[in-house]
Amino acid sequence: AEVRRPRAATEEKRRRILDATEDIMLKDGYASVSSRRVAATVGIQAPLVHYYFSTRQELLIRAFEHADARADARLEQEAELADGPLEQLTRMLALELVDERALHESWVPWNEMWNAATRDTTLRPTVWRTYSRWTDTIEALVRESQERGLWSEASDPTAVAIRLSSIVDGLGNKILIGMMTHEQARELLYGQIELERGTAVRGGA
Repeated sequence: AEVRRPRAATEEKRRRILDATEDIMLKDGYASVSSRRVAATVGIQAPLVHYYFSTRQELLIRAFEHADARADARLEQEAELADGPLEQLTRMLALELVDERALHESWVPWNEMWNAATRDTTLRPTVWRTYSRWTDTIEALVRESQERGLWSEASDPTAVAIRLSSIVDGLGNKILIGMMTHEQARELLYGQIELERGTAVRGGA
């Protein structure tokens, strides 16, 4: 009969494996992840990695989701500090352009998975799903800002969400490779938010 592992011990082992996978991705990239290297980092035998994650793709997807969940938690904490939807949106968009650790821990896994998904189509649904959740959050905050008179009603919230998320993507990558400072990126972001809001609301903001 199969021996059932205590749930707490199982979850702890899974977490350690995911943390190790993420660390390898952060340091050396997606291509450097292997069950043998992950096992060595955790201090377990390689077959045990496959006990918890049957394929390399599953391991990479779960590690990406693990990193993304942590990024989401940071965004939620930042949103709780805001007064109203407009400030909430601004703080959430700017977070990864302000905090060096958040930038590195969020953008490197994202870039690795994004690049990998150009070659491995099995990774694309996970990337699409997590990114859509992000743009849906932006869109919802834009709609709420419109309802409160803080954003032009002429704006299309869906299009705004796509544009703003794309701008943050580009700014974050430029910071990562040293093409731009955090301060320059934030200034450009804040300016774009004002442009997206529209002149109709500027006087009453």
